[in-house]
Amino acid sequence: MAIHPGDSLAGYRVTRLLGRGGMGEVWAARSDSDGREVAIKVLLARAAVKPDLVRRFQREAEITSAIQSPYVCRLLEVGMTPDNAHLLVFEKLEGESLADRLKREQYLPFTEVWPIIEDVLEGLVAAHAAGVIHRDLKPGNIFIERTGHSERPERAKILDFGISKLRRG
Repeated sequence: MAIHPGDSLAGYRVTRLLGRGGMGEVWAARSDSDGREVAIKVLLARAAVKPDLVRRFQREAEITSAIQSPYVCRLLEVGMTPDNAHLLVFEKLEGESLADRLKREQYLPFTEVWPIIEDVLEGLVAAHAAGVIHRDLKPGNIFIERTGHSERPERAKILDFGISKLRRG
């Protein structure tokens, strides 16, 4: 299924492509019912024919929904398109990835780095409390969200639990 701006996915109107990976695409969208902005991760058709990749996508939903933290991107719902494409609907974050910030700035002062480290550690503590090991923590999976608060204008959030593991027992 090719997705384009203006398409409707599970009650959301697609606005623009945010990113593309080997397994899927992430699209910005707006709720048809209340106008809320979201990010929709869609499993690509070529990946959806591989049962292990479908299980991995479903496991990402299970794992992400188990973590409740302001330092982890929140999963809002899991769905399917009419033509059976799997999708995950996440909160839409405003800002940039740490990878993009580092490309642009090249050097970050400690006063800027320390709050990012604290936030990531808070997110990891919540993940570990839920029995989750991320396994792919890197600047591209850390998002620097603009909060709109004057006392703390940014917060780091962990993204992409696609290859994480859930510890049992």
